[in-house]
Amino acid sequence: MQSSRAKNRATPAKSPQVSNSLSKAPSFSPFVTSFLEVQTRYGFCYGAVWYCQRQDLIIACPLNDDTMQFYDANTLLPLKQRKTHQLDGSVMQMSFHPETDTYIIGCLDGSIYMYNASSHKLKKLKKCPNQTLKVTFVNWPFYAYSVYESNQLSIGNIKNDNVLIFDSPRSDRFDLYQLSKSPLLFSSLINGSVLIYRTDKLPQMPVIGRFQGDRTRGNAALPQSFMMNGKEYVATTAQDEEIKIWHVVKGRMRLVKVIRTERRISSFVYLENYKMIAAVFRSNEMEFYKVPSGRLERRLELETSDAESIFLKGKDMLGVLSFHQSVVEFVQL
Repeated sequence: MQSSRAKNRATPAKSPQVSNSLSKAPSFSPFVTSFLEVQTRYGFCYGAVWYCQRQDLIIACPLNDDTMQFYDANTLLPLKQRKTHQLDGSVMQMSFHPETDTYIIGCLDGSIYMYNASSHKLKKLKKCPNQTLKVTFVNWPFYAYSVYESNQLSIGNIKNDNVLIFDSPRSDRFDLYQLSKSPLLFSSLINGSVLIYRTDKLPQMPVIGRFQGDRTRGNAALPQSFMMNGKEYVATTAQDEEIKIWHVVKGRMRLVKVIRTERRISSFVYLENYKMIAAVFRSNEMEFYKVPSGRLERRLELETSDAESIFLKGKDMLGVLSFHQSVVEFVQL
């Protein structure tokens, strides 16, 4: 990729604004450390950035740019040996399959691609009739995807064109999430309900349960799974200003804790090394909550005024995406 495609800087941040009154523990003091500025006119309001740990690179996909750009994770400079990939539509989301170093990619125009990070090869798999809402690997070579204004959950196959269709009369499937340990796929509906599918016996994929992720019943619940003390948990959030912590037991969900945030969360991640959840709110602040107690541990002031989403860069650093600006802000934990 030519350096003219992106302006990049690894800039020292200002003195971190961290609230020390929220906790007596001095060992956790996150601070803003550097920035990556991607050349695009639109910011990251619905684009995304991923950290590829195996290749130690950052993949940036700005909205309306229809590209995948690649940066060195340490210098934050463009990787000249990895050319920019041009796609037919803007990337909406990606899902990673670690055993094969492969990403499945869903685009705004309905295109679905496969990208192998080891070989740097991009392959178009299919074109859906409408925008892809979500794509995720379930188990190789199968992946799940949902399409805007459709009640269907579809299962595609990397190796052929076969598609399995599962219907639902309830509402659009806003989000899909495959648990990292259990063979369970969560399908979040726009009414706040989450269906649980068992995925280890494809082509059969029965619904084995459901739970209400959003108490307002008017917004989809966004799930993430994590392991803590040898047990599998799921955190969900929607527009009800809550983070719900669930314990997964044989495919059933047991509500463990409700964390009240007092404002709508735009994105969150679980921090394994610290047993915390980091959350942003489309503002200039990031908050850290201890799990499972739900105690607010730290509040960090960011450089950006409209943090839209966050991602993990390893276990001790976070990337923060701005809604309107083409800047990735990195936070050292």
